[in-house]
Amino acid sequence: MSFFHRQMAWAMAAILAVVMAAIAATVALAYRSFEESVGPQVLAKANTAGRSIADTLALAAKHELPLDRLVGVEDLFGEAQKRYPEFARIDLLRAGQPLYAKGAEAGGALVARAPVAGYEKDRAEIAVAVDPAFVRRIFQEMTLDLVVVAVVALFVSLELLYFLAAGILADLGRLRAQLAAFGRGAFVPLPKPAWLGVALGDALERRRAAIARRHDALAPADRPAPGPDFTFADTRGARGTNDAAFVMGAMRTPFFLLLLADDLSRAFLPVFAAGLPAGGLALSPNLVASLPVVVFMVVVALSQPVLGGWSERVGRRKSFLAGAGVALVAHALSAQSSSLPELLAWRVAGGAAWAIAFVAAQGYILDHTDSRTRTAGLAAFVGIIMVSLICGPSIGGILADGFGHRGTLALGAALAALGFFLAWRRLPADRAPAASAPAGATKGSLAAVLANRRFVALLLLAAVPAKVILIGTCYYLIPLYIVELGSTAAMAGRLIMLYSVMMVILVPWMAGWVVARRAREDARPEPAFVAAGLALSGLAGLAMLLPFGVFSALALVLLLGIGQSLSISPQAAMVAEVCQREIATLGQGAVYGVFRLVERLGNAAGPLLAAILLETIGFRNSFVALGAGVLACALLFAAIFLPRGMPGRVATQAAP
Repeated sequence: MSFFHRQMAWAMAAILAVVMAAIAATVALAYRSFEESVGPQVLAKANTAGRSIADTLALAAKHELPLDRLVGVEDLFGEAQKRYPEFARIDLLRAGQPLYAKGAEAGGALVARAPVAGYEKDRAEIAVAVDPAFVRRIFQEMTLDLVVVAVVALFVSLELLYFLAAGILADLGRLRAQLAAFGRGAFVPLPKPAWLGVALGDALERRRAAIARRHDALAPADRPAPGPDFTFADTRGARGTNDAAFVMGAMRTPFFLLLLADDLSRAFLPVFAAGLPAGGLALSPNLVASLPVVVFMVVVALSQPVLGGWSERVGRRKSFLAGAGVALVAHALSAQSSSLPELLAWRVAGGAAWAIAFVAAQGYILDHTDSRTRTAGLAAFVGIIMVSLICGPSIGGILADGFGHRGTLALGAALAALGFFLAWRRLPADRAPAASAPAGATKGSLAAVLANRRFVALLLLAAVPAKVILIGTCYYLIPLYIVELGSTAAMAGRLIMLYSVMMVILVPWMAGWVVARRAREDARPEPAFVAAGLALSGLAGLAMLLPFGVFSALALVLLLGIGQSLSISPQAAMVAEVCQREIATLGQGAVYGVFRLVERLGNAAGPLLAAILLETIGFRNSFVALGAGVLACALLFAAIFLPRGMPGRVATQAAP
């Protein structure tokens, strides 16, 4: 790690520590002010509810009904508790003794009392006890939300720094380079700034052109001889608009915004879909909830092999803008959906937009990097995706609780609009197309690669099961399960965010561990890592057997994050080893195209399979069934690949 990166890491750690300290102080002050502010407010609500219940019971006194023979009192109390979950217990007291009650005893609770008119002789009154645990849960939710906001703010700040470095700071750098070139007599045209100093850049360019015209107009005898520093062809300090760093910096922020626009809905989309009219579709609620995720993943999987060649033909800039425009329309109309078919139609459009932007952004990196810089470029590309997964579901869940599902979807449309604007403003024109493009996943290559039995085993026993349990549990079952427990979409978003944070931290570390073992022991550890990762992913599903509610889901996410980080990179590395012959004949692009195509079909199958299981065997058994299935795949994978090892050493770097 360079000195600059070390200093940046220490600075971000210091900022995070300051933010967390501020959050802790805020929560402590909030707890101290409870008696002065929140307590009386909740007690006032209990007084109002108690008087309303007492007025209802007073109607029985007009009919001279005995207090101890009233019917439906517990049901009345139960309805009040459903409306006001902060009430721990509601009692009808006669001479201070409970006659009817609903709820559990709550020690230290604030109690509001209201007399029942007409039963003065019985000294009847309604006692409403405020649950102190409810208030504590409010503060706990607030604390968790503040922590989530702090983490998201940290990652968004990093993205903002990238944006400034690639935008405003890059423009200042170009102005500086141009002035420095003029200072040494090198009157060269440089790219005009896009954000800052446009007028100054235009003025400098006009001045340069005027000097060039005057120089060319001079007669040869009168023209001064160029000095050692005077030239019209000096390119020192110049950075063109097709410079790799400039292109990736210009692409990063628009791509992040498009990903974030879609990831905002991950924490609540199944719940939102389940609440829409089915529009004549005879489907169960659980299957309805899975369909938006399924159709999105199917479109992404099936369209990407086709979009690669199309993006090369029309150009990366045009295709990225097309994806951003479609995303804007899809998110805006998803927020207005009044039925399930409408939502599914716009999710299809959203999946196509995501795939178009993904292919175009990846194409920018592949077009502007070489064998020396491609690994770093692709690592940054994956980093954008993971940062979006950290920020989107967590913030989307919080926003959905505060502004509703439709409002959060509308915010996604606004983010897509901003991404479109920045892409239109910043993305450079495309390079001239290459004479020949790399081969894609054609029908012939698909059949040829799938003839390799070991490759098929890798797909069916590792790649597909890993995606099925990830999408089926994290992005479908977890949001529904958390709401079923009585929690909120914000909690589901926090769990999904935790998975993404673990991936950001653990994937590079695990990949480095594999590389180190391979170099140190001259071994092929990839199959062992894949088998271990699959086994942990399977155990994640079995963790739901623990009777701990949300904490069982937390254990699932932790085990799943460790398991996926163990296996994700070694899986890609194994493709190059089990398909050496196919790569030599068809090319690396075709083989990895087939691998990604089948893998993404596992993304689509995950929520569909989880929905079928949920419909037939319920939440806990669905988690367990998916985990047991993946655990069985891990055992079969180990039986096939571990004893025999991997033939030959890999000579080709894994493609993305």
